[in-house]
Amino acid sequence: MPADTKQIFPRIPVSEIESVLIGIMIRHGFSVDRAKDCAHVFVGNSMDGVYSHGVNRFTKFISLVGEGHIRPGAEAICKNRAGGIEQWDGQSGPGPLNALCCVDRAIALASELGIGCVALSHTNHWLRGGTYG
Repeated sequence: MPADTKQIFPRIPVSEIESVLIGIMIRHGFSVDRAKDCAHVFVGNSMDGVYSHGVNRFTKFISLVGEGHIRPGAEAICKNRAGGIEQWDGQSGPGPLNALCCVDRAIALASELGIGCVALSHTNHWLRGGTYG
């Protein structure tokens, strides 16, 4: 690599990136815990090498929050249940947080019943599906 690569590709500590994202989300109406969880997904995807579904999407995410398409405090709720299958409404909450909630629920169902399938509607982009697997 050329000696001037550091000037082209600066290295920013993960903790600094997460801190900046958290601060921006808090200013846009997120609670501290929800901002931390969401920032962790954005940064984690980039750190895993899935740049198309990581930090680069954050600007669009925040613009959607500002436009009212993403509701920072909205939480997914269960609308229908049938054994190990459930339908959840994300209520336009942050996609990464809705996805985390519903994956946790699917795991709980599977632990209890041997199968857990949770469908999620009224949400937005939850970024990389592999995050939740």
